[in-house]
Amino acid sequence: MIGRVLTAVAAVVPALAPGANAATTYPNAKCLTLVPPAYGQQVWTGIRGKGRVPADVIANWGSTTVNPKIHGGPGTAPDAADAATIKAAKKAGTAVLGYIWSGYGAVTAAQMETQVRQWKSWYGVTSVFLDGAPDRAPVPRSYGKVYAYIHAHAKRAQVWANPGALSVPQILSVADVVNIFEGSYRTGTDNLQALKIPAWVRRHPASRFAFIVYSTTGTQMPNALRMIRSDHGGHAYVTSSNPATGNPYSALPKYWRQEVTDAKTGCR
Repeated sequence: MIGRVLTAVAAVVPALAPGANAATTYPNAKCLTLVPPAYGQQVWTGIRGKGRVPADVIANWGSTTVNPKIHGGPGTAPDAADAATIKAAKKAGTAVLGYIWSGYGAVTAAQMETQVRQWKSWYGVTSVFLDGAPDRAPVPRSYGKVYAYIHAHAKRAQVWANPGALSVPQILSVADVVNIFEGSYRTGTDNLQALKIPAWVRRHPASRFAFIVYSTTGTQMPNALRMIRSDHGGHAYVTSSNPATGNPYSALPKYWRQEVTDAKTGCR
């Protein structure tokens, strides 16, 4: 999920995403829905049981048929154990997003659509998480093609895009939810405390924006969730893991149950 190199591809999309009104600002979310990336079996195990179930989870089986060099996607063949894992998550009430690496426009629409079909036919997953989405204009046409393809074949499906950073308003023309922050709580170039939200974000409902925050202690976690609400996020995942020491999405933080509880603060 971490990457910031953009491949420039020509495209034309509206300057103001559909549904936006320059004169309207939306209120911050009262509560957050959690969406952990599940890049390891420990995550799937950890989201089971009372007080541990998130609204969404990002499924990633670590490979794809379209490119053996990409370490993410629906896998290279259907797997019965993985299908059972997804089925159990759905039964518990969690919506599953299928991971697809989009390469900042380098992956063609046809290659992404192949993985869309695989997620659906192999695992019954119709919503996707397009990692490596562009963080600047112009937005490659491939994203619009995939967005239209998914919604034409599954009416209730959602397309999530992850630039991993603040993008441009045009990205909302090709995604239902955009992950506009992926970084640490306090340290490094990308850190939540230094984030400044542009005005265009608040011209859309908070439900269209997600945040992923790593390197966050248990003491810092409640404030991280408050900051995400304040920054107009509707979806979130906060973890103590640090990408400098390994994959930060291979396991849940020890405070996961408390995070589930804190995310619901203000819902009622």
